[in-house]
Amino acid sequence: MHDHTRPSHDEVLLRRFDYHHLSEGPERDLAATYARVADLMAETLPSSPHVTRSLRALLDARHELDARHEPGAAASRREQGAGCGRAGL
Repeated sequence: MHDHTRPSHDEVLLRRFDYHHLSEGPERDLAATYARVADLMAETLPSSPHVTRSLRALLDARHELDARHEPGAAASRREQGAGCGRAGL
């Protein structure tokens, strides 16, 4: 039985697209675009393992771009368990 008081995996993933902590500039603009795409996917596609995997892939792509601007940022997120694998959910 599904516990409706707990957020779904997709909801947990969607929270990770938050960009409001970023300073104004191109990185924040790009992160906002990733968040809009993720929201659109969640709103228009039925919940499924395929959608969850797609959201994880999109988040991975965003993190790769973050890592290019902040060396060590992606490794730090993985160490903190914020990666996209099951352990980070």
